[in-house]
Amino acid sequence: MYVLLTEDYPPKSGGMATWTYEIAHAFEQMKRPVVVYARRKGDLRKTDETRVRRMGGRNWSLFRDVYLLWYVTQIARLYPGCTLYACNALLGFVPVFLARRLGFKAIVVAHGLDVARPLRGPGLW
Repeated sequence: MYVLLTEDYPPKSGGMATWTYEIAHAFEQMKRPVVVYARRKGDLRKTDETRVRRMGGRNWSLFRDVYLLWYVTQIARLYPGCTLYACNALLGFVPVFLARRLGFKAIVVAHGLDVARPLRGPGLW
């Protein structure tokens, strides 16, 4: 099972939304089970075979790591042994921290400003 953890997903437009959408559909074409957990509000309807779950919460810029602790723990419980892709560096700290403890693989994808901006610490970018 592959889980994509993202802030943006269609119908929201942008680089991260497009990248996540394309990766999800590539997994589907390879007949791999995939589910997307997306933060942004919007019409997150089922697209083809992709299962999309919305991550709720207010003030993500302040409480991002708290929300991620909850969602990543739930993902590990629902999909034991999954491979979790954090689709940007801001979403990557918690999955990397919990991966060994909860028995899943974590991959952090860095692109765009994730590569260019300086690291100041978890949640401080």
